[in-house]
Amino acid sequence: MKKESSNSTKSKGSRKVLIVVISSVILLTGIFMVLFNVGGLRDQIMKTLTGVPVVGKLINPKNIEQNSDEKELLSKLKTDLENKEAELINKEKELKKKEEELSKKEQEINDMKQQLDVKVKDVNDLVKYYEKMNPANAVKVMDNIKDINLVIQILKNMNQDKATKILENMSPDKAARITEIMYNGE
Repeated sequence: MKKESSNSTKSKGSRKVLIVVISSVILLTGIFMVLFNVGGLRDQIMKTLTGVPVVGKLINPKNIEQNSDEKELLSKLKTDLENKEAELINKEKELKKKEEELSKKEQEINDMKQQLDVKVKDVNDLVKYYEKMNPANAVKVMDNIKDINLVIQILKNMNQDKATKILENMSPDKAARITEIMYNGE
């Protein structure tokens, strides 16, 4: 019989320990939920406790409302911040696109500049040839050039005395037309 009472005592003792452990777990879970306001539990408890006569005097309901207002304000600020962040991301994308377009345009300009540099060099080379030619022979060659702008570029870049001698040897109509184009800057 002593064994039964001993087992019974152990069984009652382990039940008590089990009850204490379960109660502690429930209590700690509740405290955790209140501390971290899981599911708004803390706010609900605070609102409920404000209705209890003695405890209600210790809890300031204005703090609860203020907490709620602060949460709404924080939520609004968070939304505003997220919207601003999205705007910033869009602006960054637009800026990147503009930078790429600008880079392409810059490359196009560089390519055009290189082409222009080549043309200027070519014209300068032609100028050297025509300056060494007899003016009458230079006119014969220039009369066969179909691009009058090329003739004008050659003459503009020549030594002024040499260009004058070539213009003197041209037909008056052609010399007049070249002069007008040079004057008008066409």
